[in-house]
Amino acid sequence: MKLPLKTSEALLITSRPNVFYFSGIDIAGGVFLLVTGNKKYIFSDTRFIKEAARIGKECVPIAIKKESDAWWRKTLAKHRVKTVYFEPHDITYAALKRWRRLSRGVARVAPSKINFRELRSVKRDDELAKIKKAIFFTEIIMGEL
Repeated sequence: MKLPLKTSEALLITSRPNVFYFSGIDIAGGVFLLVTGNKKYIFSDTRFIKEAARIGKECVPIAIKKESDAWWRKTLAKHRVKTVYFEPHDITYAALKRWRRLSRGVARVAPSKINFRELRSVKRDDELAKIKKAIFFTEIIMGEL
């Protein structure tokens, strides 16, 4: 899925359904994505990073180090990101303050105008094939009850 991002923009994805949609990773808590114009980064602490790297579709894994914020600033600087858009319906005020503090001096943090529910509702051909297959097997199983 190609997002409408300029080269100086990135999208911070923190909600579990959207992390799963964009990466295939379904790990509760402590996992988030940064999507730039040409790369997806999966961030997690060391407990989950190996599994996230194994599962993540085309994601570059980065382990979060609590003693330093360099991991975030380095990634933004590498891609010359000047604006980080966040999911406005999935972030607390405290989390927003943290992201702004982490990004200070490197990038501006602003709400995204992308409607993620609508974006997730559009299905690719391979997704439709999987849904049809699931319906087929469900009908077989339900017919046998």
